[in-house]
Amino acid sequence: MKKNSNQPNPNDAVLGGQGLPLNSGVLGGLEGVKQRLTSESEEIRMAALDEALNYGQPGKDVLRQVVQNETGDLQFKAYNLLSEQVFQAETVWKIQRLGRTYSVCLTQEGTNFTGHYVDINNPSTFNGEVVTGRGITLIYFIQETPGNGYYAVHAGRLTQPDRFDGHWYDTARNVGQFTLSRLE
Repeated sequence: MKKNSNQPNPNDAVLGGQGLPLNSGVLGGLEGVKQRLTSESEEIRMAALDEALNYGQPGKDVLRQVVQNETGDLQFKAYNLLSEQVFQAETVWKIQRLGRTYSVCLTQEGTNFTGHYVDINNPSTFNGEVVTGRGITLIYFIQETPGNGYYAVHAGRLTQPDRFDGHWYDTARNVGQFTLSRLE
């Protein structure tokens, strides 16, 4: 018996003559996301932004391109998506303060993040939160060194992709500006 050519087969990419669902993976993968970002439909383009985060750093790079090259709601949504997941699992960042630079391993779960030094023998822990609102991403975190009463409080804002600038204070009477940026 001959199959009806209008019926979809398991290996068919698209059934002709029908619209594509928003989460359609016609090309699939990151290339499919990039193709949907060129759609005339803003709804399809917005859905593609959500999907880009499924592809790790290459997906974030696509979102950064949207932030740099687009305007309006699409740019705003891409910026917010990038801001919500700032600290990927076990990423190394450098913190600069008082003329010194240290490497810190940070991991985010939800809006909270934790971390520790990776380049010096220092048991300090970092605990903080990422806050996004009105197109601005802020972080605040406390550094604590167990057993000696040392605490440092940091507050900053995202000033570039993968870079925060802010101020800090500690219990040793130090105060100043800091920069937290992801290592390349």
